[in-house]
Amino acid sequence: MANGLFFIIAMWLSSRLLIVIPMLLIAPLFPTSSDGVATTFSWDVFSAWDSVWYERIVTYGYDFSSNVKEMHTVAFFPLFPLLSRIIMFIGLPFKVAGILVNNAAFLAALIILFFWVQELYSTSTARWATATLAWCPYSLYGTVIYTEGLFLLCTTSALRAFDKKQYI
Repeated sequence: MANGLFFIIAMWLSSRLLIVIPMLLIAPLFPTSSDGVATTFSWDVFSAWDSVWYERIVTYGYDFSSNVKEMHTVAFFPLFPLLSRIIMFIGLPFKVAGILVNNAAFLAALIILFFWVQELYSTSTARWATATLAWCPYSLYGTVIYTEGLFLLCTTSALRAFDKKQYI
């Protein structure tokens, strides 16, 4: 078991470093976008698109307006903002908390996947499945402030539970 955990953490950490380092070092070299927002060497590199909405939910809570042309925060599920807010209670800013939640959830999903595949097939197959998921280009979304790591954790856990016939 310790050998499996070492492999999982090594795959997760090395793949995250290969994503984080270029984002921090290369992204600030790009020219300023048309909206005038310049990329800097900061936590802001990991925050874009829906991250702004989650930060708004964590900071101000959910809101709804009867104005049809306005965007609403009620379209976003509450688990990611809730976990981010819990992490923020220790004094971390939202951007750090959001990154921690997503990365921890992605690591937990890799752990569940590894032991599930190992149980069904073999250690070699479990290593391949874990490495493939960790190094998949889309695993970038398990690093930034998005909910994909948490979604992957929930779906992998649910599928494993269904496979074990442990219905809740």
